Amino acid sequence: MSDRYVTTIEGAGESVVVFDRGPYRCLRMADNQELIQGYQHRYRRLDFRSEYLHSHLAATLALPNPSRALCLGLGVGAIPQLLSNLYPQIEITAVELNETVYRAASTYFGLNRLRNLDVKISCASTFVGAPSQGRYDLIFVDCYDAIGIPDACSSRAYVKNIMTLLAENGLIVVNLLPGRRFVDTMFALWVDYSTDAVVIPGVVKSNRTLICSKHILPERAQLMPRLQSRVLPPMPFDVRAPWQRMSKADRYLGRW
Repeated sequence: MSDRYVTTIEGAGESVVVFDRGPYRCLRMADNQELIQGYQHRYRRLDFRSEYLHSHLAATLALPNPSRALCLGLGVGAIPQLLSNLYPQIEITAVELNETVYRAASTYFGLNRLRNLDVKISCASTFVGAPSQGRYDLIFVDCYDAIGIPDACSSRAYVKNIMTLLAENGLIVVNLLPGRRFVDTMFALWVDYSTDAVVIPGVVKSNRTLICSKHILPERAQLMPRLQSRVLPPMPFDVRAPWQRMSKADRYLGRW
């Protein structure tokens, strides 16, 4: 299947390329043809193809009604758009290092439709280390460069600062890619700083969703009946299903 070039966006930060691959619109950095930042179906706007997003959205169901979310890393804006569909009243702050990525997501991936989203062009580590204006019920961490987690987002201080921003009953949801730089280190740090943590592995891809909390998370046997009773808006995937694969995070230590 041949790709169809759409445009290149240049500006503050790395240049990015928007292209179509079959029914999906895609985004990648201009200097890396292999690492795709995100997909979105051109006719089904909530279909972002990536399997790990299903687990990320499933994680939010452990909270009754989250009102504030922070996304560290924007990509094509999949998490903000899916969150807004699931929780129409939620307020979302997204932090993205590259202004070009934000412009691409707004213009070519429908992010400009959201009215409950505030985007900050900043390094994630700088943002979380600055004085805060409150705490967040949900914090999504998905900051990667071409070879793994960037140096600035791989320290104990970075994890500690994010934990400080988390509401008492909130959740941190981390995208982990086994084999990438600093992933082992960060997995251990997240588990160390959490009172409880669980992992939802992927089925098709190797991504693992790590869910961290300051409190003890419910067991799957307790959680599933509650999730099955909830009435949810239409989604292009079963948002409850990933919980069936949940395991305590300590079982994954040393097994990346």
